[in-house]
Amino acid sequence: MDITTRKIQMFMGVVFTGMGLATVAFPATVANLSFTNAFLGKEGVTPALQLVMQCFGSQASLCGLLILSSDFRIGTFRNFGLAMIPYFIFDYHFWKTGALTLFGASGDAVGNSIFSFCCYIGYNRLNGRNRKVS
Repeated sequence: MDITTRKIQMFMGVVFTGMGLATVAFPATVANLSFTNAFLGKEGVTPALQLVMQCFGSQASLCGLLILSSDFRIGTFRNFGLAMIPYFIFDYHFWKTGALTLFGASGDAVGNSIFSFCCYIGYNRLNGRNRKVS
């Protein structure tokens, strides 16, 4: 099966939008799965944290919708892939310092790895390195 850059982009957009909408719809669940009890403190998931999670989710949804409605070029795949690097550092740092659960940090890292890999494939496709992915 030949995977086109448009299919790669659509996959990225659907995942971003879906994850973002899930965070908007279920902010407390996402927060409880992502943050340690020590980080949340005795109050747990507060209304303010729920609002922040919903804002984060709406930004992810917006990013997903932009991915779905744009036409990625070689530079777009390259820049988006490079922009993922700080998120790996973020995940590790906040897991190591006890803010993120292992599930939260590794779940985000897996998603970021998928997005980075998609960008790598898209970049190579547009750069004339047409390797088939099965």
